[in-house]
Amino acid sequence: MQMAKASDQHKTEALMDSWASTRVYVFLQTTAMVVVGTILFAVAGYLLDLWLGTSPAFFIVGVLTAFPAVQVALYRKFKSYGKTKIDNLND
Repeated sequence: MQMAKASDQHKTEALMDSWASTRVYVFLQTTAMVVVGTILFAVAGYLLDLWLGTSPAFFIVGVLTAFPAVQVALYRKFKSYGKTKIDNLND
């Protein structure tokens, strides 16, 4: 039982070291996803407003929809990133 706890602790420490070594990459990737995602949704809403003749309605909906959509994308991205790092530690 103690060996399993020590092994798990070692894996956790290795994973934390891995995350610490790539924190700038993670920060830049997260920032890019948030900015690009928000801009894409805002532009799509703006273009819909121009096409349909509705003033800021779809623009506002686009900006408000961007936040949860980007959060889901970030969750999926970094969930798989963490799983990949743990799988690499097991090898």
